[in-house]
Amino acid sequence: MEKFSREFIYDVLKETQNVNIAFTEEDRQRTLKNPSTQELLKGLREDGEKYRGEPIPTLTFSKFKLHDLTGRREEFDNDYFLRRKRLTAFAMLSWLYGKQEDTEALEDIIWAICDEYTWSLPSHLFFKCLTELQTEETYHVDLFAAETAEALAETLSLVGEKLRPIVVMRAKREIYRRVIDRVLKVEFLWKYQWATNWCAVCNGSSAMAALYLEKDVDKLTDYIKMTTDSLHTFYGSYPDDGACTEGTSYWDFGFGWFVYFAALLKKRTAGKIDLFNDEKIRKMASFPVRVAFDKGNCVAFADSPGGVGLDLASGLITYLSETYDDVKLPSKEFLNNTEKAKHASSRFALTLRNLVWTAYDIENKGVNPTMRTSIFPVAQWYIATSENGVGLAAKGGHNDEAHNHNDVGSFHVFKNGKTMIADLGAPQYVSDYFMPNTRYTFFCASSESHNVPVINGKYQKEGKKYAAREVVIGEDGITMDISGAYDAPELKSLVRALKCNHKTGETTVKDKFVFNQKPSSVIEHILSMVEPIVKSDEVVIENEGEIARILFDKEKFTINVYSHEDLAKGSGAPRKSYVTELIAIDLQKEMEINFKIMF
Repeated sequence: MEKFSREFIYDVLKETQNVNIAFTEEDRQRTLKNPSTQELLKGLREDGEKYRGEPIPTLTFSKFKLHDLTGRREEFDNDYFLRRKRLTAFAMLSWLYGKQEDTEALEDIIWAICDEYTWSLPSHLFFKCLTELQTEETYHVDLFAAETAEALAETLSLVGEKLRPIVVMRAKREIYRRVIDRVLKVEFLWKYQWATNWCAVCNGSSAMAALYLEKDVDKLTDYIKMTTDSLHTFYGSYPDDGACTEGTSYWDFGFGWFVYFAALLKKRTAGKIDLFNDEKIRKMASFPVRVAFDKGNCVAFADSPGGVGLDLASGLITYLSETYDDVKLPSKEFLNNTEKAKHASSRFALTLRNLVWTAYDIENKGVNPTMRTSIFPVAQWYIATSENGVGLAAKGGHNDEAHNHNDVGSFHVFKNGKTMIADLGAPQYVSDYFMPNTRYTFFCASSESHNVPVINGKYQKEGKKYAAREVVIGEDGITMDISGAYDAPELKSLVRALKCNHKTGETTVKDKFVFNQKPSSVIEHILSMVEPIVKSDEVVIENEGEIARILFDKEKFTINVYSHEDLAKGSGAPRKSYVTELIAIDLQKEMEINFKIMF
């Protein structure tokens, strides 16, 4: 991604300072008439009716302190995000329909947000909630403080003339002192050290606020120079093949904010600063359509929700499909079609762009984007879809990736949209899950819950040095030595070969072990979300009518199945999973384990 000099940025901003970046009356009319936005419009109107009859949630200290005292975050977070949903709903309704009752409700929620002690979540204050006072000199800018600044700034651009001037003045003051001025003078870790979605979200949303509000070209130049320089940290977090190793849901979040900012900057500069004009950005943009499986499923590595749909924001993917020829506009089953998506989101920019950017009549224009084979050579991912609807995803990589799980050599399998061999994704987020000394005690982050061997009772270890070696990826599969993922000096090599038949979906797994001495135990783990049926020479996994048969030599293994329960990310709902253990009987210094997955 090109680096721009301050002089160039200044000259461009000065030359284009009269460009209007606000959404227009034409955008409003198109939104109201677009068949693809009607469900969202209906949901927004329902939100308005609901929220007008409810008080604004109070952000109490009793909930604020819970994270530092107990590690729990959902009680405070739920109220916090409900406030942002109210802001989104009433801002959209005020812009689209212009009713006084919505504008007055919007003024109330803006005023309440300006009253908040901090715009950062307690879980993002690094256990300083009860020891460090948040003031103008200490305000922390996290993901959601920056998003709040963007949401308020964009609200003012949409309907500022409808609001009482004191509300507008107060909102601008809070945006500057809590976010814009803080970001300009404080070297937050997300600027140049955290190569994660934080870099894109915090930079992108805070800079969008500055683009909307800052009229001084000198100050805006400083902001855009700082932002574009910092975004190279995010840019560098992606390998050159464009894979988002944080997982698909974090592509939508992190790269989404990059796109929202880059699009606004391109508009503000009349196309003279175009961050999309970059080959790696093009590959990053095409990531979701390269990891798609039939029936809307997608790869579930890292903390992405296991076994759920691709869940793309319709506005985001429309914009990218109009920007890049190789980003296919996907059909409805690959879009975010949940009931939650049909209402106001706490992510203001996402809701607004789903309204304005979504392709006209997208439901009749989108296509199935799945590919026969998709290879990410740097991330070491192999993804294949067979003619009969089997999807296989396998990975090498290392155990220090963003939102990492210890999963070198792991794989998961779908059939016609149903999860057959699983990857759980994230659990309910609590503070211990983000602590290095406790993260891998969580089942879903440990290699215990992944489809890899257990060697002499040892799971894989966390850290960048615990990695795959000698990785070879071709059209029919992936081969790699994953012995380096284990802290097991007795294991000289463990070459795993995963092959996929593109016609039948038959998947073969071959593990060749070489030890310094005869091992005490070698166990293959196979994870499923339904209880498997164990037979003499096969294990059957049946999920809503789809069947996967795991075939093995009954003379070489004993079988054990156990279950595990945890809480799912987001909903916090209980979820149960099952581990099938293929326990090797004939243990040797050099040995081979083979099994097949048939459909």
